[in-house]
Amino acid sequence: MIHHTTPAMKEMGMGDEALTATVVELDPPRRLILDWQAAWHTDEPPQRLTYDIDEVAPGLCRVTLTHDVTDAPETAKDVAGNGKVEQGGGGWPWVLASLKTLLETDRTMTTAGS
Repeated sequence: MIHHTTPAMKEMGMGDEALTATVVELDPPRRLILDWQAAWHTDEPPQRLTYDIDEVAPGLCRVTLTHDVTDAPETAKDVAGNGKVEQGGGGWPWVLASLKTLLETDRTMTTAGS
């Protein structure tokens, strides 16, 4: 699976691909595990992403995203926001907001990443 860059990412000098991922485990609708690699950190090993979805009440779910950055110090800095609070999450706030929008409205969020 390949995630393509947005026009804003390309303006920052990125190529066409932002990341690649391989599905490790799929247990709908409870769990998705991916091995994930950002295009700008190919010198680091792929990281493990785990999405766990738990129903906490009828019609109400909690999504827990775990991004294991073991042996990926540059990616860990990105996720931490490189010391800048407004950049914290390394894009995960956009991804999770977009997922929430998709699940609630059946439409993708068009402003994520721009």
